[in-house]
Amino acid sequence: MKGKFKFNIIDVLVIAIIVAVAAFVGVKMVGGHLNTAVNDDKFKDTEHSYEYTFHCYETPDFVLDYLKNGSTVAEFTDDDEFGKLFSFSVGEAEIYEPDSSGHYVKSTKPDHSSVDLVVRGKGVQTKNGVKVGWNEYSVGHSLTINAGNAKLYCKISGIKR
Repeated sequence: MKGKFKFNIIDVLVIAIIVAVAAFVGVKMVGGHLNTAVNDDKFKDTEHSYEYTFHCYETPDFVLDYLKNGSTVAEFTDDDEFGKLFSFSVGEAEIYEPDSSGHYVKSTKPDHSSVDLVVRGKGVQTKNGVKVGWNEYSVGHSLTINAGNAKLYCKISGIKR
């Protein structure tokens, strides 16, 4: 029986635990995030200035009182900082509700408004958008942001360099 190895269930479990611990430590060492920037010369990790536009369809009117130009704008969950609020404009809330025939029609909502925010900040160009902090953002991305002391649910409606 020279050269043959015998494994029992305990050996297999010990090896599996060692591999799992090594994988866990490896993920923690790199911060748990993958670099989304493409390894192409035109997408090197060079930070550029960007103008981000956010559209919030229905924001309670009392939240608008807390929007101030110059406030820091950041993604709520990961605190990725987009930059400073440059300007904002307010319009009627935009919601869609079914009519009597079941078709969705655009409507408004009392005590709510839509708001467009223009934010000027930095980011790194990626293949599909712009990397801010550890995350990649592109037009159409839905997210919750903090703009100073205001918290808003928005979609990214524009990114300009």
